[in-house]
Amino acid sequence: MSTHVVLIPSYNPGAKVVDTVRAACAQWESVWVVVDGSTDGSADVLRALAAATQGLEVFVLPQNQGKGAAVLHGLDIAAARGVTHVLTMDSDGQHPAELIPRFMAASRATPAAMILGRPLFDASAPRLRVRGRKVSNAWANLETLWAGIGDSLYGFRVYPVEALRAVMRGQRWMRRFDFDPEAAVRLAWRGVPAVNLDAPVKYFAAAEGGVSHFNYLRDNLLLTWMHSRLLLEFVLRLPWLAWRKMKAARIGPGFSIPVLCYHSFNVSGQRYETNDHLALEADLEMLGQRGYQLVSLPDLVDILRGERPAPGLKLVALSCDDGVDLDWHDAHHECGGHLLAFHTLLEQSRQCLPQWGEGPRAVAFVIASPEARAAMEQACAGHPTLREDWWAECAAQGVLGIANHSWDHVHDCLTVVCQRDNKKGSFLDIATPSEADGQIARAQAYIDEKTAGKALPLFAYPYGHVSPWLRDEYFPAQEKSSGGLRAAFGTGGMSVRPGSNIWALPRFVCGEHWRNPEEFAALLDAVERGEK
Repeated sequence: MSTHVVLIPSYNPGAKVVDTVRAACAQWESVWVVVDGSTDGSADVLRALAAATQGLEVFVLPQNQGKGAAVLHGLDIAAARGVTHVLTMDSDGQHPAELIPRFMAASRATPAAMILGRPLFDASAPRLRVRGRKVSNAWANLETLWAGIGDSLYGFRVYPVEALRAVMRGQRWMRRFDFDPEAAVRLAWRGVPAVNLDAPVKYFAAAEGGVSHFNYLRDNLLLTWMHSRLLLEFVLRLPWLAWRKMKAARIGPGFSIPVLCYHSFNVSGQRYETNDHLALEADLEMLGQRGYQLVSLPDLVDILRGERPAPGLKLVALSCDDGVDLDWHDAHHECGGHLLAFHTLLEQSRQCLPQWGEGPRAVAFVIASPEARAAMEQACAGHPTLREDWWAECAAQGVLGIANHSWDHVHDCLTVVCQRDNKKGSFLDIATPSEADGQIARAQAYIDEKTAGKALPLFAYPYGHVSPWLRDEYFPAQEKSSGGLRAAFGTGGMSVRPGSNIWALPRFVCGEHWRNPEEFAALLDAVERGEK
């Protein structure tokens, strides 16, 4: 038995019910329909469908009790069978069955949360109802001190079973049309976080088989009574809610922001573990599902320097190292198949992962020296190209910024490197002003020229090797010069916090600090607990 089940309450749903249930079954292995005393013969139709459809179960209530009561009946069965989460959706075809896997994945990524659909309306939506729901949403946000409920009425959601059962068993309301908004408010009071995902909604005309049981007067009176009750209870809960909100706010000394690093040349197969492109794509989706927002590295540095306040949000920053062409160009790879460039994935991720502030969604740290890049291509069999002809356009578009990853990376495949003893393979040996200027200042000037003045004032240590001399002496001194760098990044495997050294900011590296989706989720759990 799956831990997650689709639960469809149904009352006289009309002709759309069969298509709706079939669509749900095509997307998920376990689908339950609770027939709430229907009198239109749909119970028999659904029983027959269940007999011929694996994974579909139908439960019939003898009398109509309301949507909330039907959901509660399903919750009781779920609890008895060990099901931990249910996705609720309407039986009349209004909700997008094709998004069931995405909502379930979001729930599995954040099992303590409720995953709330945020409706995207088309021309079929009644204008009066679209406007009217704004009133309910405003009350719900007030009653929860703006706990993040994107839409209080949309019934396409994933609920944690035990939390919702406890809320519903604790009082006698929430049994009819008042179920969806009151469930969101009371779960928020209980401390269940909300993750909001966009989902289209379709209203069907009667000629299309659409059926609506919404009664404008009756149901709006019910909602008015519901919000009156909730507002009174909110006043009583206000001191506790305000204290909890202040305690949980990620502001000032409490913020913890992970910076993630990927390498686009890490491709040896077509699985997450062997392909950083697939890993980045999956991680962007999971971050959105867990309620994160991207923060650009320049904005992160501004926060650390006290030049702008830290928001009360879950933030994450992204980077990639070496400046391989696969950062920018889609390509076919002999092992990885068709690869979407990091730039493409970042652009596409706007749909699932919002951004706080301004600036690029990620930063590519590039190796400056043309000779070093050519030698690396030649010496490393199968190594993708590291050209510079895309830097200017990439920097201009503002999705993937370009920054400094040294002059030659002191790469061990080179004949000569910019180090006084020609030592290779370690940036810890860069320990004099002339070496540092050759590796860092020279690279910054070159990259700035090739990006038409758009090189970001950021540096990433090759190999993640943070030289104490660079960190403590060179960078603080050069900052005072015109056009100096503002921050440097290593790979320390910790989140950035207010006390982090601006010249040795840590990052988590894909393939080193996590290797699969489960480890990535565990890493985020540790970050959110303040352990990393």
